[in-house]
Amino acid sequence: MRENDPVYEIIRLRLLNDEPLVIEHTYMPVSQVPALSKRILEGSIYSYLHKKLHIKFGGVFHRIKADLPDKYDRQYLGANESTPILEIEQIVWTNSGVNLEYSRSRNL
Repeated sequence: MRENDPVYEIIRLRLLNDEPLVIEHTYMPVSQVPALSKRILEGSIYSYLHKKLHIKFGGVFHRIKADLPDKYDRQYLGANESTPILEIEQIVWTNSGVNLEYSRSRNL
Protein backbone atom coordinates (compact mmCIF):
# COMPACT_ATOMS: atom_id res chain seq x y z
CA MET A 1 0.00 0.00 0.00
CA ARG A 2 1.25 3.46 -0.89
CA GLU A 3 0.85 6.68 1.07
CA ASN A 4 -2.01 8.12 -1.00
CA ASP A 5 -3.96 4.91 -1.67
CA PRO A 6 -7.64 5.25 -0.70
CA VAL A 7 -8.83 3.68 2.53
CA TYR A 8 -12.19 3.15 4.14
CA GLU A 9 -12.68 4.95 7.45
CA ILE A 10 -15.32 3.05 9.39
CA ILE A 11 -16.79 4.21 12.69
CA ARG A 12 -19.23 1.86 14.39
CA LEU A 13 -21.05 1.96 17.70
CA ARG A 14 -21.55 -1.53 19.12
CA LEU A 15 -24.57 -2.19 21.34
CA LEU A 16 -25.32 -4.87 23.91
CA ASN A 17 -29.00 -5.21 24.87
CA ASP A 18 -29.61 -1.89 23.09
CA GLU A 19 -27.02 -0.14 25.30
CA PRO A 20 -23.80 1.35 23.85
CA LEU A 21 -20.74 -0.72 24.74
CA VAL A 22 -17.95 -0.11 22.19
CA ILE A 23 -16.89 2.57 19.71
CA GLU A 24 -14.80 1.09 16.88
CA HIS A 25 -12.72 3.23 14.53
CA THR A 26 -11.32 1.15 11.65
CA TYR A 27 -9.26 1.79 8.51
CA MET A 28 -9.08 -0.72 5.63
CA PRO A 29 -7.49 -0.32 2.18
CA VAL A 30 -10.03 -0.10 -0.62
CA SER A 31 -7.74 -2.17 -2.85
CA GLN A 32 -7.91 -5.12 -0.44
CA VAL A 33 -11.58 -4.79 0.55
CA PRO A 34 -13.50 -3.80 -2.60
CA ALA A 35 -17.20 -3.03 -2.69
CA LEU A 36 -17.62 -2.62 1.05
CA SER A 37 -21.25 -1.58 1.50
CA LYS A 38 -23.51 -0.38 4.30
CA ARG A 39 -25.19 -3.81 4.31
CA ILE A 40 -21.85 -5.51 4.94
CA LEU A 41 -20.94 -2.97 7.65
CA GLU A 42 -24.23 -3.65 9.43
CA GLY A 43 -23.28 -7.33 9.60
CA SER A 44 -19.86 -8.94 9.87
CA ILE A 45 -16.96 -7.44 7.94
CA TYR A 46 -14.85 -10.50 8.79
CA SER A 47 -17.47 -12.84 7.34
CA TYR A 48 -17.34 -10.81 4.12
CA LEU A 49 -13.53 -10.96 4.08
CA HIS A 50 -13.41 -14.72 4.68
CA LYS A 51 -16.45 -16.01 2.78
CA LYS A 52 -16.78 -13.60 -0.15
CA LEU A 53 -13.21 -12.37 -0.69
CA HIS A 54 -11.50 -15.58 0.53
CA ILE A 55 -8.95 -13.60 2.52
CA LYS A 56 -6.99 -15.55 5.09
CA PHE A 57 -5.48 -13.76 8.06
CA GLY A 58 -1.79 -14.24 8.72
CA GLY A 59 -1.61 -12.51 12.07
CA VAL A 60 -2.75 -9.79 14.39
CA PHE A 61 -1.09 -7.32 16.73
CA HIS A 62 -2.97 -6.02 19.79
CA ARG A 63 -2.07 -3.22 22.15
CA ILE A 64 -4.34 -2.98 25.18
CA LYS A 65 -4.45 -0.13 27.67
CA ALA A 66 -6.70 1.47 30.24
CA ASP A 67 -7.68 5.08 29.75
CA LEU A 68 -10.01 7.79 30.98
CA PRO A 69 -12.96 8.64 28.74
CA ASP A 70 -12.62 11.24 26.00
CA LYS A 71 -15.46 13.43 24.72
CA TYR A 72 -16.68 10.70 22.32
CA ASP A 73 -16.77 8.09 25.09
CA ARG A 74 -18.85 10.49 27.17
CA GLN A 75 -21.12 11.39 24.25
CA TYR A 76 -21.69 7.95 22.67
CA LEU A 77 -20.98 5.46 25.45
CA GLY A 78 -22.52 7.49 28.24
CA ALA A 79 -19.29 7.40 30.25
CA ASN A 80 -18.71 9.96 32.96
CA GLU A 81 -15.36 11.68 33.60
CA SER A 82 -14.01 8.82 35.74
CA THR A 83 -15.45 5.77 33.96
CA PRO A 84 -12.58 3.41 33.08
CA ILE A 85 -12.22 2.76 29.35
CA LEU A 86 -10.45 -0.25 27.83
CA GLU A 87 -8.75 0.70 24.57
CA ILE A 88 -7.69 -1.99 22.11
CA GLU A 89 -5.53 -1.07 19.14
CA GLN A 90 -5.34 -3.76 16.45
CA ILE A 91 -3.43 -4.37 13.23
CA VAL A 92 -4.46 -7.35 11.08
CA TRP A 93 -2.50 -8.66 8.10
CA THR A 94 -3.14 -11.37 5.54
CA ASN A 95 -1.23 -14.61 5.18
CA SER A 96 0.69 -12.95 2.34
CA GLY A 97 1.80 -10.12 4.66
CA VAL A 98 -0.51 -7.35 3.40
CA ASN A 99 -1.83 -4.99 6.08
CA LEU A 100 -5.60 -5.31 6.01
CA GLU A 101 -6.91 -3.43 9.04
CA TYR A 102 -5.94 -0.87 11.60
CA SER A 103 -8.52 -0.32 14.31
CA ARG A 104 -8.95 1.21 17.71
CA SER A 105 -11.85 0.33 19.93
CA ARG A 106 -12.93 2.07 23.12
CA ASN A 107 -14.82 -0.27 25.45
CA LEU A 108 -16.85 0.34 28.61
